[in-house]
Amino acid sequence: MRLKDFNIVYQIARTELRVIFYSPVAWLILVVFAVQCGFSFCDVIWPAIKSQSLGYEVQALTGSVFTSGKGIFPVMLEHLYFYIPLLTMGLMSREFSSGSIKLLYSSPVTSAQIILGKYLSVMIYCAVLLGVILVYVGLGALTIGHMDGTLIFSNFLGMYLLICAYAVIGLFMSCLTSYQVVAAIGTLAFLSFLNFIGGVGQEIPLVRDITYWLALNGRVGLFVAGMINTENLIYFLVVIAAFLLLSVWRLQAVREKQPGRKKILKLTGLAVGVVVLSYVSSRPFLTWYWDTTATQSNTISVLSQDLLRQLKGELKITTYVNLLDANYESGLPAAHKKDFERFRPYARFKRNLKLDYVYYYDYAGYKYLDELYPGLSDRERAEKICQAKGLDFGMFLTPEEIRRKIDLSGESNHFVRQVEWNGERKTWLRVYKDMYVFPSEQEMTAALKRLLVKPPKLCFLTGYGERNSTNKREMDYSFFSSELSLRSALINQGFDVEDFSLSGKERIPDEVDILVIADVRSKIPEGDFRMICEYIERGGNLFLLGEPGTQEFINPLAELIGVRFRDGMLLQAREGYLPSLTIAGMDPEGDEKFPVFQKMRQYGFCFALPGCTGLEIQKNGFGITPVACVGDSISWQVNRLYAEDALKGLNHPGPAEGKVLPVIVALDRKVGDKEQRILVAGDADCISNAELTRARQGVKTANFTLATESFRWLARDEFPVLLPSIPPRDNELYLGRKDMPWLKFGTMGLLPGLLALAYGVVHYRRKRN
Repeated sequence: MRLKDFNIVYQIARTELRVIFYSPVAWLILVVFAVQCGFSFCDVIWPAIKSQSLGYEVQALTGSVFTSGKGIFPVMLEHLYFYIPLLTMGLMSREFSSGSIKLLYSSPVTSAQIILGKYLSVMIYCAVLLGVILVYVGLGALTIGHMDGTLIFSNFLGMYLLICAYAVIGLFMSCLTSYQVVAAIGTLAFLSFLNFIGGVGQEIPLVRDITYWLALNGRVGLFVAGMINTENLIYFLVVIAAFLLLSVWRLQAVREKQPGRKKILKLTGLAVGVVVLSYVSSRPFLTWYWDTTATQSNTISVLSQDLLRQLKGELKITTYVNLLDANYESGLPAAHKKDFERFRPYARFKRNLKLDYVYYYDYAGYKYLDELYPGLSDRERAEKICQAKGLDFGMFLTPEEIRRKIDLSGESNHFVRQVEWNGERKTWLRVYKDMYVFPSEQEMTAALKRLLVKPPKLCFLTGYGERNSTNKREMDYSFFSSELSLRSALINQGFDVEDFSLSGKERIPDEVDILVIADVRSKIPEGDFRMICEYIERGGNLFLLGEPGTQEFINPLAELIGVRFRDGMLLQAREGYLPSLTIAGMDPEGDEKFPVFQKMRQYGFCFALPGCTGLEIQKNGFGITPVACVGDSISWQVNRLYAEDALKGLNHPGPAEGKVLPVIVALDRKVGDKEQRILVAGDADCISNAELTRARQGVKTANFTLATESFRWLARDEFPVLLPSIPPRDNELYLGRKDMPWLKFGTMGLLPGLLALAYGVVHYRRKRN
């Protein structure tokens, strides 16, 4: 654009700005907008003030105040399209109705200059409108320590692009009619349509792509979260440019007649240009991202990025969707766009990530369907669901067809994904029975790592009355180890888990990385005992758990590593609980090996051991680290007879030992070129199904953490993966309860009042002139 042309645009914009700010409507919008921002700001900051005044820790205040569900930006974005029709309804309609358009046509200005001038004036007003929020941002900067400024910038940019897109649509609507009310209603209707259209026709691929593109407000979500990418930036610029062209062409059509063929060619060219630009900008390999958050909350960890870089070649995620499973709707074609968003953070670093879907029906044990369709076959149930949901029954494979393709019986035919690298290495990625359902970065990273390294094989020894990983009895270990629907279970955190018997074997295989021997209840045969000894001697990792009353069966193994389970059991005098419940504290000596325990100890967590015995330690070439201990002031080690009497309420505690007793110890030594790691616990119930699902009043237990951290250490810190994170710094609020009345007065009274006063001054000066 030449300087002369820009001067003309500037003069038109300046004239239009005078008209806008001389109008009471523009000032009314500013006042209402300020009041609404004030309500939102006070509504979201008051809970933070109360929490901090009560001594609770507040974190990530920038996100809480400005970008959370009730924050200023999301709340104002929901109502933004109500303001624009009032602003844009007269941009061109007023010119048409007053006849001043003829003066513009007769002057040496082009249609493009008129439209650009009008639009520039609206862009400036929109900047002023968002300047109201800038006041609250300044207030936040003064009251929030280390406020995340780049996150605010991302929200401002997204909001400004959206309001400019709304404004250009309003400008185009104003070009279509000489009636301002019609232009306002038309703009409101069209913007409402664009806000609604995003969820329409999602089951049809072509329609899904079109409606996704049309949904203007859906594009702002990433900006609010603090993520800026070129796809969304180009999208808004394309929308704005397209409607500016349409507005210019509309003025030209009014000014001079054009043949229908020329109009069709121009509209077709515009449509093709929009489609091509949108398609090219949406390609993963052409998309650039900027995570503006201080904590990089929208970006996967450095560990996950490194794993993706190592996965050279194709990475494919195949989702197996069972129509008779509870989660089938999450994999239907209508949910594909939403499903891709779950993997977008990974596609950012793995540009050739491919998502595939396989649909089938087979029995999945979904009790709701058993009650809803009693007596119907699986096929009949599938047909009923397809009829109710409007699905094509032909897209679903039969049970026989899916079984020929893949065996999903191990997953109980539930909704599951298979992550595949170059068609060779494969691993499962599941959904879970919790409020989040889908895997987090923790589970996804564990799956990626399994493709690159040998996953640790965790074996639970069976054959002598031990606890195992498959039974769901209260005493067993299936909950933390092999429960497929529990995200924190070891099988979902990278481990291969199985029960293991020595029957018919000559030695414990080398692929066994961790052997668990829990609560041996009978004498181990000599041949099996030798195999366990050989496993220990060659440096195999071991978790040994005993129980009071069975020490004679497990002590021969424990003594090989310099540990002995003491006779009898521990008792503790604790009001409201049986004496056999031992509450053990986390020993600071174990912090180096188990750093998580240090923080948990600071928050008052402990371990509950229902039926425990103390451990005697003897030097046997191992480095020994106490992990959990009990104090002598409240604990006694008594023989079995006295323990049974105590449980009956007879209170014969026996003599005090007069010292601190370890109940869980960690042992390590060098065997060849590797470090051998062994854990010994004086109670096998501490990580049982019953204990991990039990809560006790007044006792903050961390037994599940004990289980996961123990196996992380035994797996040499390979699994479960530890994801590095950046802690938030905006964790302090410089406001108290006494400041709240002044805050409300300033945000909901003073600022709107000043804006109203400004309009009064402008109106008075205009009257005088």
